Amino acid sequence: MTSGAVDTAPAMTALRGGSRALRVAAGGRRTGISFRAAPREAAAVGFGESREEARSTRLARVSSVSQPPPRHDDARVLLAYAGVHGSTRSTAERIAARLEERGVHADVVPVDAVDDPGAYDAFVVGSAVHDMAWLPQALTFVHANRDLLVRRGVWLFSVGMPAALRGPWKALVAKEEDHVVGGLAAELHPLGHRLFSGVIEPGHLTRAGRVEFRAMGLRYGDYRDWSAVDAWAEEVGRDLLGRGAEGDGAPA
Repeated sequence: MTSGAVDTAPAMTALRGGSRALRVAAGGRRTGISFRAAPREAAAVGFGESREEARSTRLARVSSVSQPPPRHDDARVLLAYAGVHGSTRSTAERIAARLEERGVHADVVPVDAVDDPGAYDAFVVGSAVHDMAWLPQALTFVHANRDLLVRRGVWLFSVGMPAALRGPWKALVAKEEDHVVGGLAAELHPLGHRLFSGVIEPGHLTRAGRVEFRAMGLRYGDYRDWSAVDAWAEEVGRDLLGRGAEGDGAPA
């Protein structure tokens, strides 16, 4: 089977694997949040406040709502990935988007296009799973940067096809995950790993692979679970910012 196809032996290898926008009206009379007009202007003035002080307070509240999330410049993360058909790239982009929502700067870069890994404070590295293993370029990247990844902290994710497995084949998912990342976990001591499902189409498989795929009763389709990706990204974000608060993961 070619490296670009989902492995089908044994058992097809068990898998392949904010807020509302604010508007400001002209003339300065109305801000992005609509307030119901008080019967009299005096009603909007708090005890001991002048009208000008009350207006400044209201504007400050609106301004605080419309600000983007605070940036955490001490948490610059590299989302490095290796893929073939796009599922791994889209997963990396989704994780990065969730981290950005937390104010963490995240760059999404193919592993073979990373120029200076030393410029980052933490890493999330992912690969498609072919032939029960990460792609060669992903393995090359983590082996070459092992000391840096271990020192600054790394999370790993894999993209295979566990969700496509049916019936008795599902029992093999846990074994497949251990086979794929067991050696990497021992080498990199990752802060977390997650196995996600991707998209599988007939063109992703060799002719023999398609025959086996059908014989196993599997189905083609888009098995990406964005809620699962989002939940894991939230975990990574919380852990990352927690480590930053403790002073871990700083460039050395």
